[in-house]
Amino acid sequence: MITTEAVKRVRQRTYAAVLMDCQMPEMDGLEATRVIRRKMVDSDTCGLPIIALTANVTRGYREECLAAGMDAYLAKPFKQKQLARPTEKDGSRAPADERGCVG
Repeated sequence: MITTEAVKRVRQRTYAAVLMDCQMPEMDGLEATRVIRRKMVDSDTCGLPIIALTANVTRGYREECLAAGMDAYLAKPFKQKQLARPTEKDGSRAPADERGCVG
């Protein structure tokens, strides 16, 4: 699914989490996350975890994903058990406001 379709679907339904591919052709995952977070803050439903999935393991990219509003970062390839607690390994989460909203 292209990222703009992901943004549209998040607006239409409730999901337990979003696994966001960071490198999509139409809108990258970082921008899609920013759009989703803006819309979620507007609708006050900001508890949705967004997990970055990427093959980009360059220094600083994890921090860039968290700064965009993602809750966690998983490098590809990953093991299914890593999805259970994506922040457990490195403890990184984006800072949240008083309502639990990120970004």
